Amino acid sequence: NFSIDFVKKIVERHLEDLPFHIANKKIPFCDDSGRTIKPDQNNALKAELFIFDVFAYAENMRALEVDRFEEFSPLKNHEAIGKDCPLTCRRDVSSLHKRYIK
Repeated sequence: NFSIDFVKKIVERHLEDLPFHIANKKIPFCDDSGRTIKPDQNNALKAELFIFDVFAYAENMRALEVDRFEEFSPLKNHEAIGKDCPLTCRRDVSSLHKRYIK
C-alpha cells in the first residue's frame, strides 16, 4: 500500500541512494543593481528527486497502463506558470467528470 509513511521510510533509509535528475531551468536572478532578471533561456541546472524512484524499494509493486489524457495531469509548477499546475489539474479533473456525465 503506497503511503506517505512508505515514502518517509524510504527517504530516511535510502536518501543517499536516490538518484538526482538534472533539469535545465529558467531561474530569475538579481543583476548588480538589484533588479530581478527573468531569463528567456535556460540559465541554471536544478537537481530534482522524483517520487517514482522510491518504487524500487517497494516489496510489492504494480503498474497500470492507462490513457494519459484520461488518467494523468502533471502537477509540477506554481499556478503563476499556468502549465502543469494546480489550476490545470483542477481543469483536467473537471473535464474528466464532465465527460463521465455525458
